[in-house]
Amino acid sequence: MACPPVLASVRQSTATDGAGETEALAVSGRTLDQEGEPVTGARVSIVEDDVATTTDDSGAFRLETFATRTLLVEHPAFQPSSITVVRESVAQELVIELEPRFAASDTVTVKADLLGDRFSPNSIASSAWDPSESVGEPGSVLDAVVEIPGVSQNGQAGLFQVVSVRGVARQRVLTMLDGVRLTSERRAGVSASFIDPLLLGELDVLRGPASTYYGSGALGGALQLLPRNFEAWSAQVGYRSQGDEASLLAAWGSSNWSLATAYRSADDSETAEGERLFSSFEQGGFSIRRAFGGESLSSSLRLLGSRGTDIGKASNRFPERVTVYPREEHFIARWETRGAADWRARVYVHPHELETDASRPGQRQLVVNETFDYGGGYEHRLPLSKRFDGRAGIELFGREGVDARERGLDSAGVPIGEEIRSLANASKRESAAYAVINTSWRKLRLELGGRYTHDRQRNGLGSARLSTSESATSGFFGLAVDVSPSVSVLANVGSGLRFPSLSERFFTGTSGRGVIVGEPSLESERSLSRELSLRFYSRHLFLQLAAYRNEIDDYIERINVSPDVRTFRNLTSGTLEGLELEGAADFVDVPWGDKLHLRFGAHRIRGESDLGVPLADVPADRLQLTTEQLWGPWTLRLRSEWRFEKTAAGPSEVETPSAVLVGLQVGRRFGERLRLAVEGRNLFDELYLPSADDEAPYAPGRSLGLVVSYRP
Repeated sequence: MACPPVLASVRQSTATDGAGETEALAVSGRTLDQEGEPVTGARVSIVEDDVATTTDDSGAFRLETFATRTLLVEHPAFQPSSITVVRESVAQELVIELEPRFAASDTVTVKADLLGDRFSPNSIASSAWDPSESVGEPGSVLDAVVEIPGVSQNGQAGLFQVVSVRGVARQRVLTMLDGVRLTSERRAGVSASFIDPLLLGELDVLRGPASTYYGSGALGGALQLLPRNFEAWSAQVGYRSQGDEASLLAAWGSSNWSLATAYRSADDSETAEGERLFSSFEQGGFSIRRAFGGESLSSSLRLLGSRGTDIGKASNRFPERVTVYPREEHFIARWETRGAADWRARVYVHPHELETDASRPGQRQLVVNETFDYGGGYEHRLPLSKRFDGRAGIELFGREGVDARERGLDSAGVPIGEEIRSLANASKRESAAYAVINTSWRKLRLELGGRYTHDRQRNGLGSARLSTSESATSGFFGLAVDVSPSVSVLANVGSGLRFPSLSERFFTGTSGRGVIVGEPSLESERSLSRELSLRFYSRHLFLQLAAYRNEIDDYIERINVSPDVRTFRNLTSGTLEGLELEGAADFVDVPWGDKLHLRFGAHRIRGESDLGVPLADVPADRLQLTTEQLWGPWTLRLRSEWRFEKTAAGPSEVETPSAVLVGLQVGRRFGERLRLAVEGRNLFDELYLPSADDEAPYAPGRSLGLVVSYRP
C-alpha cells in the first residue's frame, strides 16, 4: 500500500556521510493499526540506505538519514507500507496506519507471529484465542485451544486433562503463563487448568521448528497464556447443565491497575449414556497487575493465585479406582521491566502444591507434592549493522525444595504407617544463553537462532547416582519469501531438546494411574523438525497450509511393567509427520445479516517408532468448521467437528471410533456493555472418546448453558 509524502518529526544534527559534513535528518514516528492500537515489532527501514529498526511497545521508532528518503514498514500481519519522508520547516509526528493482511475479527485469530512480543521469532506461526470476543465462554483453557488445528485433548478427562500439539504431548509441550514457565509432577504433563479462562486475555499456541527458541520442553510447541488486563468494571456469571457447573467473574481496572477474581464449581457430569463421570471440582483465583513508568521505561508487577479443592479424576476405571486431588494451590509473582525497544528483564517465583488421594481395592494412599519454582531473564536488541538486526539474552529457571511425600490412609482418611519420600528436597537448575539474528533483502526474510542450555538435577539424598549434569545446544533457521503481496512461502528447520523431568528420573510411588517407578538413567530427548508452509492473505480471506516432519531421538515413553505398575524408557527414535490446514474468511454486508465469519481447519498426523510401532499421543484426523453470523445486536455461532477413526493405537492407548460434534451459541447485546448468551454443546449427544488413552472415559453428553456478562 503506497502512501503520499507526509510530514515527519525531524531533528537536525551534524554528521558525516563519507564525502564530508552534511545535515542529518532524524526521522521518528509511530505505527498504529486501524483501531489506533500500536503495532509492536514492525520493521521500519530506509530503502535507499538499507538502515532498519524495530518499533517498540508503543509503536514508536527512530531512524537517521541524510536526505529525503523512502520508509518501508513491514510486519507479517499487515500490508507493507511505503512512505516518502520530506524535510519541512514545521515538523509533526509521523503516524503510519497499517492495513491488516486479513481483516476478519474473530474469537480465534490466525497470526503470523506473536503480536505484541517483539522478542519472539517472526518465523513462528501461532494461533490465538481472545475470550473478550467470545459469544459464550470456555469451561477451561483446554476448551479454547482444541479449536486450533493440530491441537487435541490428550490423557484422561476432567479438569486436569492436557493437550497434544502436532502429535507431541506431556512434558514435550512447554506451557508459559505471562512468561512464567509452568511445571508439574504429574506424568501426564502440565495442565494450566488452575487459571480460570475468565482471567485470561489471550492464549497463543506456538507451532513449528522455531518454537525451540523457548528452551527445553518445546519439542512439539508451546502454549503462552496471557492474563487479561481489565480497564473498567467487568462482571460475568455462567451456568452449564453438565455437572451443574457455575462460574463467576468480578473485575475492575484502569490504565495502571487491573484487579480480578474468578470462581468456578461443578458436580460430576455424565456421558451420553448416563454413565457418571467423576469430574467435580471447586476452584477460585485472582489476578492483579500494577503498571509503572512510561514509554521509555516501563515496569509491571503481576500477582496470580489459585486454590482448587476436591478435584475429581475422570477415568473408565471409576469407581473401582478413585483418584481425587483434595487440594491444589498456586501463587505467582512476576516483575518485568522494559526499556523502549532495546531490552527487557524479568524475574518471577512460583510456589505450588498438589495433593493426590488414590484409592485402590484394599489400599488408599495420599501423595503430597511441593515445589518452589523461580526464574528470570534478560534480553537485549542487537543493532548489528545496516542490514542485520537481532537480539540476545540469558535465562535462568530453577526448582528448589521439590518434595513428594506418600503415606497410607485408613477408611476414615487418617494417616497410617510410615511416610515415604521419593523426592526429598530435589532441585533443578537450568541456565541458558541464546541469540537470534534476522535480515531481509527485497522480498526475502531470513532468521537464525541458537541456544546453549545447561541443566543440573539432584534428588537431595546426597547420592551421586541421584544427580545429573548435562549441557546441550539447539537452534533454528527460517526463511520467508513474499511471492506477492498476498502470498508468502515459509521454510523452517529447528533442533530441540528436552531434559527428563525430576519425576521421570527420581519419583517412585503412587500416582493417579497407579504405581510409577522412576528411571535415573534416562537420556535427554533431541528433535529435528522441518516445516514448509504456504500462506495466502487477502482483505477477507486467510489460508495457511503446512507440511512438517519431526524426528525425536531417545524418545521417552511410559511403558507397563505390570497391569498397575509403569516406568519410563528411551525408545531408539520416533518420527511424526503431518499436514495442517488453517483458514478464515470474512464476508461483510451479506444478504441475511451484517457480517459472516468462517473459520476452518484440518489436520492429519502420523507417528511411529523406528520399529514401526505407533507412537502414543497422536490424535485422530480432524476436520472442523465454525461459522459466526452477526446481525445487529445478535450473534449466532455454529461449530462442527468431524473426528475420524483412529486405528493406530500406541502404548497405553486404544482405537477410537469416528464422531461428529456440533455446538451452537446464540448471543445478544443490550446496549454497549451488557451481553447474554445461551449455548449448547454436543447437541447430537454423541458418545465418543475424547482421546485414545486406555483409561479415558467417554466424553460428557449434551450440555446447555447460559452466560450473562457486563464488560466493555
